Amino acid sequence: MSAGSIAGAILVACAGPAPTATAVPPKPAEPPKPAPAPTATIAPAKPAAEAAKPAEAPKPAEKPAEKPAAAAPSSGSGLMKVVFWSAHSGNTEKAQAELARRFNTSQSKYQVDAQYQGSYTDIMTKMQAAMAAKQVPDIFLIHEAGWLPFWLNKQLEPLDKYVADTKMDVSDWQDALYKEGVKFGKLWWLSTSRSTPIFYYNREAWAEAGLPDRPPKTWTELLEWAPKLTKKSGSDTTQFAHQEHIADSSPWVLQTKLWQWGGRYSNDEDGIKVTIADPPAIAAIQAISDMIHKSKAARVDPGPNGERAPFLGGKSASLINSTSQLVSMGKSAKFKVGVGFLPEGPAGFGCTTGGSGMAIPAMVAGDKKPAAFEWLKFSTDTESTVYWLKETGYMPLRKSAEKHPDVVKLFADDPNFQVAVSQLPKSRFQEYARIAIAKGDSIINKGLSRVAVSNEPVEAVMKEVADELDKELRPVRELVKVAASY
Repeated sequence: MSAGSIAGAILVACAGPAPTATAVPPKPAEPPKPAPAPTATIAPAKPAAEAAKPAEAPKPAEKPAEKPAAAAPSSGSGLMKVVFWSAHSGNTEKAQAELARRFNTSQSKYQVDAQYQGSYTDIMTKMQAAMAAKQVPDIFLIHEAGWLPFWLNKQLEPLDKYVADTKMDVSDWQDALYKEGVKFGKLWWLSTSRSTPIFYYNREAWAEAGLPDRPPKTWTELLEWAPKLTKKSGSDTTQFAHQEHIADSSPWVLQTKLWQWGGRYSNDEDGIKVTIADPPAIAAIQAISDMIHKSKAARVDPGPNGERAPFLGGKSASLINSTSQLVSMGKSAKFKVGVGFLPEGPAGFGCTTGGSGMAIPAMVAGDKKPAAFEWLKFSTDTESTVYWLKETGYMPLRKSAEKHPDVVKLFADDPNFQVAVSQLPKSRFQEYARIAIAKGDSIINKGLSRVAVSNEPVEAVMKEVADELDKELRPVRELVKVAASY
């Protein structure tokens, strides 16, 4: 099979039915052992009507348009229009709109038009449809766990030329975040909104239980604390110690648990061998099942808001969520929230990176590519990074941003923002069995839901998951062999 036919097979076999893309969608309603984890607090906010709703999670667009539309060559005012497809909503969408406004008023050549496309999954599917129709935006938000299929299909523009032409200082980038976009010596995308999962806990519930004001150091310690954090009314449990995670991003959180138990999704150094059904991975997933069904220390609520709403509503005393939720969680919580590093498992510490960046489609017209890169460069300069951190909780992309007076003050006033930065050097990139195929998250999440919600046997379910992942990875393995020549 040729590289081109393999590439097509990945899109057709992995993506599933793709909704038609549009350039103008309807606007929605709104690992060394770590040092002791820093513990911090978020002051309680006044109750709000939207307290139980996440401000960060993207929502699907209302409905797709008839067919993908290419970016217009000009804004009608003599400026070159740059169409940017985004997946940011709520508070983060507002912050992005402000960055676009700042970019548009900072120069007189380009006008960026940021257009919301739904969730990470939505935008990936729409981009596949748009590329098939050869009608694409000039630049798009690319999920850090979803960029490899585009790269494997040669659909991304290498950015090195634009970095050199604009004298962009890449030495100022956080090394781990910059390197994630590099394959075989070329830069294919740049981080813009990056995060790690962190441990959130209800400080008031902790105090009422007589526990130290810090996250548990290990999962075993959390289980020891669970009886003190559990509340009952008759036979009903009104507060659980922990909230398990069954949503679109669950495979992201599960990656950390696998490492903490010594497991992996896949052995990428050995031909991308799927290992989610190997004993260490089974032990990690069994621990999740046991917390829910055996010790009753955790609850699970499937769905987009399933991990966040019960925590904010006082039905669970802790959860794992993204650092990108720091600001919105602080605004929504009716209690003081503490955050810290993830607990360790039997194999020690494990944490992965998350979030997204920006990439330029290879098929974009030549004169649009430098224009699109100017928007990317502006979005990631020091001042924009500082603004983005303060408004969203996403990590500072640049080393210079950490030294900025506003950030120094922010970290001093609210050390929560420091936690993700301190955890970053101990974090790792995710494995191919999840990120190299479009169906990876769907396959893993379906299996995890069967275990956590339906209480099906872990080993049998994960064997099915491993078989599905292996089937989807077969064309990818072949393509990776020739990718070094890209």
